[in-house]
Amino acid sequence: MKASHILGLLALCLSIVSCQDKTILTVEGGKISGISNEKGDVMMYKGIPYAAPPVGDLRWVKPQPVVPWEGVRACNDYGLASWQVWNSLESFTGKEFYYQGPQPMGEDCLTLNVWTPKWAVGNKNAKLPVAMYIHGGGFTIGLSNHCALDGEYWAQQDVVTVIINYRLGNLGFFCHPLLSQEDPDGVSGNYGLYDQLAALDWICNNIEPFGGDPNNITVFGQSAGAMSVKDLIISPLAKGKIAKAIMQSGGGVGGPGNSGISVQNDIIGQEMMEFGGYTTLEQMRALSPEEINDLANRFSAETGKRAVTSPYVDGVIMTEDMYEAIENGNILDIPYIIGATADDLPFGKGSVLDEFCNLINTVSSQPIYQYSFDRKLPGDDSGAFHGSDLWYTFHTVGRNWRPWTKEDYALSEEMIAYWTNFVKYGDPNGPEGSETSWPAYTIPNPYKKVFDVK
Repeated sequence: MKASHILGLLALCLSIVSCQDKTILTVEGGKISGISNEKGDVMMYKGIPYAAPPVGDLRWVKPQPVVPWEGVRACNDYGLASWQVWNSLESFTGKEFYYQGPQPMGEDCLTLNVWTPKWAVGNKNAKLPVAMYIHGGGFTIGLSNHCALDGEYWAQQDVVTVIINYRLGNLGFFCHPLLSQEDPDGVSGNYGLYDQLAALDWICNNIEPFGGDPNNITVFGQSAGAMSVKDLIISPLAKGKIAKAIMQSGGGVGGPGNSGISVQNDIIGQEMMEFGGYTTLEQMRALSPEEINDLANRFSAETGKRAVTSPYVDGVIMTEDMYEAIENGNILDIPYIIGATADDLPFGKGSVLDEFCNLINTVSSQPIYQYSFDRKLPGDDSGAFHGSDLWYTFHTVGRNWRPWTKEDYALSEEMIAYWTNFVKYGDPNGPEGSETSWPAYTIPNPYKKVFDVK
């Protein structure tokens, strides 16, 4: 047989094998491939675009449809982090969460990562519960692949797990009258929040090939991620898309992340732009992220004002604050978990969470579960600080400098059992009939589950 014939047959065989590869999936934009974990029981698809790159003329525009690609896109590596100023590795936050150093970042950041049991890939009848995680960082820092975040262990519990990136800081929330004029809804800012909604929509439309159930999506997050969850559960644009929600260290009913008035934000943005001597959006869109950050810092230092860099009530994705939403019956009537760490930020624990639970109890037919994470991390006297529960939430205990113990691993497994039960059944205790070790919070019985090492 001629060599050319042999090569042709080989190419045909490879083509057939490729066509039969059930791990190659079709999503919005085209076909994607992923990689298996070392154990071989989880497939990971990293850096999947869920919207068009928000660059050039799409800077400060609501997320646009995915740009299609040719062939099979290899989703083996994480996408770019949203542009941000990295924490010093000498700082407390840098030492705890960013010790691996700055990660690749840029404006082309609208990607997400999916972990799913290998047996469920390509099985649209698997109907596994889905969990979408929104990272924290004060809406100015953070990324889907910081060292405490990983969906592998959750996937091993038969939960399709998605961790997203979204626009941050001035690139994610800048407001200006000219931006409001060019927007179809007449508003500007909140781009990072619209990104989160776009990621949620992508999951609803694309998660079945991964084995996920688009009608059983839990949205959860920590810090600014939990604040984002609070914004989504009162958004008219998210109705019917979220089955359950978990909020970790994101405050109560009030607090940061869900206030503000569009006109005021537009005016401050206009003042900042004029401060820099710019008169057109073309000029602003031609600036590098570093130049925009420098402009914002100089404007704040000299005027005492700061352009908005977090979600606010814009009348579209957010039409009211949470107090108003609860009073008007516009908060999703779904099961909730809410809690904080014992040594958390002042706005996010104690009576603040009790108020949230009490108000939800007055308007909701679904249960709410409250917790406190009390484990004082080993290695120093930092205690149960803000964010210390992340290692336990994702079973990533051991991924930083601390002298972790077997009790820490056991606590992580306990927490994830509760979290994944909640994602599956709406009850952290498990399916109906399970023994109740975490009662729901009610006004007569304001129960709070405490997590600590045994």
